[in-house]
Amino acid sequence: MAEELANAISEAARVMKNADFLLLASGAGLSADSGLATFATLTAKMGAQLGEGVTYDHAAGSDTMARDPQLFYAFWLSSLQNYCKTEPHAGYNVLREWRLMLEGRAASRRAEDNVLSEPEHPAFVLTSNVDGWSSFCDVAAPGALAQIHGCIHQWQCGGAPSGKRFPTFTKDRCCDDLFEPPSAEGLNFDAVPLRYEQPPPRCPKCKDGWLRPHIYLFGDGSRFINKEDVTGEQRFRRWQEETLAALRAKSNLKLVIVEIGCGFRVPNI
Repeated sequence: MAEELANAISEAARVMKNADFLLLASGAGLSADSGLATFATLTAKMGAQLGEGVTYDHAAGSDTMARDPQLFYAFWLSSLQNYCKTEPHAGYNVLREWRLMLEGRAASRRAEDNVLSEPEHPAFVLTSNVDGWSSFCDVAAPGALAQIHGCIHQWQCGGAPSGKRFPTFTKDRCCDDLFEPPSAEGLNFDAVPLRYEQPPPRCPKCKDGWLRPHIYLFGDGSRFINKEDVTGEQRFRRWQEETLAALRAKSNLKLVIVEIGCGFRVPNI
């Protein structure tokens, strides 16, 4: 088994060394070695802080903001603190070096053949992670990142809850602007159960809606702002088209796709 693993690693290294383009598709498992919880482990890891019978998907859900804001904001402000204070593991440095290697190779190709048409960025990161580490650690070049579920470091207007069971909201979000996260001042991150005792943070623009993370939450539907600057859907489609065109135009070019930590619990990468 050890020999098979060593051979597989050597083959993967050889393939990566000869790559011209890289698509890195990542999920929560990529950050797990830094100590961050994944979808599969989050409920167990937070345990009593969530409360008896409360699961992470309930705490993090869109409707929970309106029906149980103390739980909702405690969960997301605690998550924000974890992402900000945790040190990314060394694997992120390796991924950044891969990107830089491909960028150097692309620069050499352009110097030899200025007619060759290919994407501006030879490496692209498509991630469902909301921790922002692909950008923070320079794994993705500016303009070569799609955070399809958004990013916790930016917040949006979440609309005005009704205070009733139905309808959940009396007003939708006021705009598609993004804002800085609210302060977590006064929140005891070690409390059991963990609850946010302050009034819900308000949207700086309308002053009526409640702020919420710019993240595609459970039960969100159209409440999430599909902001191209963050989610990068169109950016990724262009990269796909340009990469495929380059591969067809020059048969010796090679594309490598690396999937890390995506799993099957939320299988959208």
